Amino acid sequence: EKATSWNFFSFYSGIPEYSQVRVDKVRVQAAFAHPIILGVWFATAVPLAFCLLPVGRQRSIQVLAAATAAGVFITGVFISGTSTAVGATLASLLMLAWYPARRYTATCAKCLAVVAIAVHFASTNGVHHLLLTRFTFMAGSTGYHRYALIDNCMNNFGEWFLIGSSRGSYHWGYGMDDVTCEYVSKALKSGLVGLSLLIAMIVVGVRSMVEVFRGGDRVERIIAYCLAVTILSHAVSFIGVSYFGQGYFSFYAVLGMAGAWMEGFRRRQAAGVPAIRGNPHGNPRQWARPRTHGQVQIYPALLGQGKGRDESNRSVEPTS
Repeated sequence: EKATSWNFFSFYSGIPEYSQVRVDKVRVQAAFAHPIILGVWFATAVPLAFCLLPVGRQRSIQVLAAATAAGVFITGVFISGTSTAVGATLASLLMLAWYPARRYTATCAKCLAVVAIAVHFASTNGVHHLLLTRFTFMAGSTGYHRYALIDNCMNNFGEWFLIGSSRGSYHWGYGMDDVTCEYVSKALKSGLVGLSLLIAMIVVGVRSMVEVFRGGDRVERIIAYCLAVTILSHAVSFIGVSYFGQGYFSFYAVLGMAGAWMEGFRRRQAAGVPAIRGNPHGNPRQWARPRTHGQVQIYPALLGQGKGRDESNRSVEPTS
């Protein structure tokens, strides 16, 4: 598709036969609803590739699999031809590279917040103008449109803060009816409550992974960190695109992964089962063997259900 601009998936309903071209570059769409959705889908999947890195007996195979997956995802980002996806990818890679210095995250986040507030009030157009118009990664990028949309949203706070806006955003200026920001979209549709709930979903998802990270073993920490980075990469993508189609699936799927990972961690702690030090991608037979913990035999394969078996082979539920 990148070479010929012909979309193989055009037999699907709603997908054009030929891809979009911007500044003489084909924007690959494939089976997605829009090229930007394809780019964001791959960009937010980059951190998930690093979930394959927990050490084990097959470490070289895991590293190769993670590198291959990350390479495929990054390739998908660049062939989509969208700056939003490139920005989300760079943010994800920066957060992943921050892993060795993770103990300083809270301090650095507070410092960045103070600097951003200071720049916002010291500059004429605000910090969002600096971020959206100065950092463009693709030719023909519409970063100024995003800045104007967010700026008008803040200037017209009285129109939407209660229950959203029935007038929409078309009267804000030329092209403002194209709402390419998930935060602005939620504000216009459901007001301050809907916007707050969207932000709360992101915060709760990240905080749940922080809980697993602080109390888990090395495997649990690595996967929790990757899931937290994935959620934050969606938060970055929301600045430049209003999700639809496969974009919503990608976002809610990672929230489901984070919730399942946290629930398994909490049930293991409630059952008093020590952390499993090993490779979750290794030999399944090793996970099928019972492990004795006090008077109870624990089956690692059942840890997700929080169950074990006592010496009489009866199922026992974990106690607090």
